[in-house]
Amino acid sequence: MLHQKQMLINATSLLIVIYLSLCWGKLEDYEFQEIDPPVMTKPRFTLPPGLAERFAEGIRKKVDARVNKHLYKSEDVVTNRFTVFPSDPPLVLCRCWESKKFPLCDGAHRAHNERNKDNIGPAIISASNKHNLYMNDTSGNETNVAHANENWDSDDKKKK
Repeated sequence: MLHQKQMLINATSLLIVIYLSLCWGKLEDYEFQEIDPPVMTKPRFTLPPGLAERFAEGIRKKVDARVNKHLYKSEDVVTNRFTVFPSDPPLVLCRCWESKKFPLCDGAHRAHNERNKDNIGPAIISASNKHNLYMNDTSGNETNVAHANENWDSDDKKKK
């Protein structure tokens, strides 16, 4: 959205400059003597080299606003449902969309964080005897992420 606003501002600015140059170009030399302060010569306006090309290139360039760039592309809407029981290990879900085992986390957020100077981590869901489901927000403790998901995968295969 911000990119589109910037393009609109650039287009409007360019149109104003072109309009002013056309208006000034229609004035005769003697009319410039009546402008206060007086202008001795008729001004000539030219666009800086490459400005029109850069403007046109900005219009043609499309911005990909998708978050999900490669997972489940054949589906219209991607939804996943999980049932967590108190005896199950914690369910570790990906939030960076770069996991090869999506929706389960495989630690791909570490490379994502390095590349993008980000601090995203997985969503860890575990069941409690007191509550049906709750989200466990842990910061920094990612040593058992792969282990928890391996247990989840093996338990899931046993159930089938």
